[in-house]
Amino acid sequence: MNQSSIGLRSGSGAVAAVVLLLGLTGELPLSAVQNVAAADGDGKPLQATAGHVFQTGGRMDSFAFDRDGKLLVTAGWMGADDDQNAWKAGTYPGDLHLFDVADGKEIVHFEEECGALFDVAFSPDGESLATAGRVLGSPNQGEVRIWSIALRKTLITIRGQNGWSLAISYSPDGMFLATGGFDRMVHVWDARTGKELKALAHPSTPSSLSFSADGKTLVAGCRGGTVLLWDVPTWKERSVVEDNKTFLLGVALSPDGRLLATGGAERDADAGGRQTGIVRTWDLETGKERRTWRVDGLVSSVALSPDGRFIAAPHNGASLWNVENGDEVIAVPRGGSSSGDRIRFSPDRKTLAIGAFRRVQLFDVTALWEERKPPD
Repeated sequence: MNQSSIGLRSGSGAVAAVVLLLGLTGELPLSAVQNVAAADGDGKPLQATAGHVFQTGGRMDSFAFDRDGKLLVTAGWMGADDDQNAWKAGTYPGDLHLFDVADGKEIVHFEEECGALFDVAFSPDGESLATAGRVLGSPNQGEVRIWSIALRKTLITIRGQNGWSLAISYSPDGMFLATGGFDRMVHVWDARTGKELKALAHPSTPSSLSFSADGKTLVAGCRGGTVLLWDVPTWKERSVVEDNKTFLLGVALSPDGRLLATGGAERDADAGGRQTGIVRTWDLETGKERRTWRVDGLVSSVALSPDGRFIAAPHNGASLWNVENGDEVIAVPRGGSSSGDRIRFSPDRKTLAIGAFRRVQLFDVTALWEERKPPD
C-alpha cells in the first residue's frame, strides 16, 4: 500500500475521487467569517462567534484539548508541500505546539527532533502528551512518543511498528494508551512504562481511536468501513459495525457509550467526480444505523458534544447537527476539505474547534445550550 495516498474508486463510468492521506495538499483555508449563522428548533438564528486562530507554521494533522479545556496542542510536520521525495524518505520533521486557549498565545514549540506526527492526545492528568507518527528518516517505521509537558521533552519512545502509527488515545484513567496504524493492528500500551500489553488485529488500517468516557470500551474505525469495539481491560471483541459503503476516517462515541458516530467519504463518486461526505450515527445496542447526513466534500473527522446532543463534522464547509432530530444548527463556510481536517468540542462544550492545514480556528457555540424563548 502506498502510505501517502489512497484512491477512492468510483463506479462504472464515474470519475475516481482521490484523497491525499497524510500527504501533501494545497491549502484549504477556513473562512475568515466572524459570525456564523445557526438555527435551533424554532427557526430563529443563533450566532457562533469566531475566536482565536492558532497558527502552527507546519502542516497540522491533529489537535486536542486538555481535560480542562485550558490548553490546546497541535501535531503535524514541517516541509515543502511539493517535495514528494522527502515525504517518501521520511525526512520531514515533526511539529508540535502547545497553546493557551484563553489568550490564543503559544506556550511552547517543542524543539526536540522527531519524525512527522499524525495524531496527538493529552494524558488525563494533563502532565503528558502522546503522539503517533513515523521515525525520522525512515520510509515505513512507526513511532509513538510520550512527552513531558513540564520538561518539554520525550520521556518514552516506542518503535517497531511495521508502518506509520496514525491514531492514538489515552484511557480516561490514564493507565492505557492505544495506537493504530498501517500494520492493521491496535496496540495497547502501559502508559506509564511504554510496555505493550495487547495487540488487537483489525481488518484494515485503524484511522481513528477512542475510549468511552467510562473507560470500559475501546473503539477503532478503519478505512475499509469496519468499526470494532473491545471491552476494557479484557480486550475481548464486543461488537462490530460494518459500513462498506464509506471510506471511513473518523469515529466518536457518545458519553454514555450507546451511540457511535462515523464520518468519511462515499466510496463511489458521481458521474461528475464530486465527492460526497458521509456522517452516520449508530445504535450500539442494536448495531443498526440511526441517521445519515450527506454533505459536499470529504468528511475526515467527527465529534460529539460532551453531553451527546450535537454532532459536528468538517467537509467543504463544516456542520453541526442535532443528534435526535437531524437538524443542522450551525453551518460554517470554508474553502474546501482535505483528509487532514479535524474538528473537536472543548470539554466545557462552549467552543467548537476546526483545524485545517496550518491552523486551528475556535468558534463560540455557547448559545446552543442557552434557554430559548418560545416563538410568539
